[in-house]
Amino acid sequence: TAVQLGTAVPSDHAVWQKKRRLTHHQGAGCTGQDIHKHRNCRQKGYSTMPEMTARQAAVQALMRVNHEGGYSNLVLNETLKKAQLSQTDAAFASKLFYGALERRLTLDHIISSYSKKPVAKLTPAVADILRMSLYQLLYLDSVPDSAAVNEAVKLTRQMKAASASGFVNAVLRSFIRDEKKIPTVRGNRLKKLEVQYSCPQWLIKILLDSYGEQQ
Repeated sequence: TAVQLGTAVPSDHAVWQKKRRLTHHQGAGCTGQDIHKHRNCRQKGYSTMPEMTARQAAVQALMRVNHEGGYSNLVLNETLKKAQLSQTDAAFASKLFYGALERRLTLDHIISSYSKKPVAKLTPAVADILRMSLYQLLYLDSVPDSAAVNEAVKLTRQMKAASASGFVNAVLRSFIRDEKKIPTVRGNRLKKLEVQYSCPQWLIKILLDSYGEQQ
């Protein structure tokens, strides 16, 4: 096709970008004049979908590992790639994700102490929102308590668990009111060590048998 003099010819990259924008719009059900009505579309050039926060990415990754048996590193990498977070937010999401996994036994003990329902009976979203939020309250001094609680309540709505927002709020605020102390552990020494170090009892027993308690 002939091109008139003075007419700008779009580069291959520009054509690819245009196709990419249209693909995202169509996937979001956005067609015709609707594309121009979305403020987010105009600003970012392609997406009509709400942005994923660092906390939301961490919870989604936790759910896939804790309840679907996914491999932690693969799940997190895939989730972060999908979320397209900034470098700072991706680092924060990673800290929340690995921290909640590493301290899961301790965090589940805290949840059990404040919840009438066993942790195993909670919905995956609610359980992992609580784990991630309690991890912030207990181990991350850089996160204000109010931010951890407010974001947790907001997450219940984002994760389609709005009916549990009051429950999540109550558990977290009760823990704060008790000065964020790990509740007393009922059971033998192995159980207490399990909660203290977030390490399964069978592994603690092996370590004690092999190296003794002093080491």
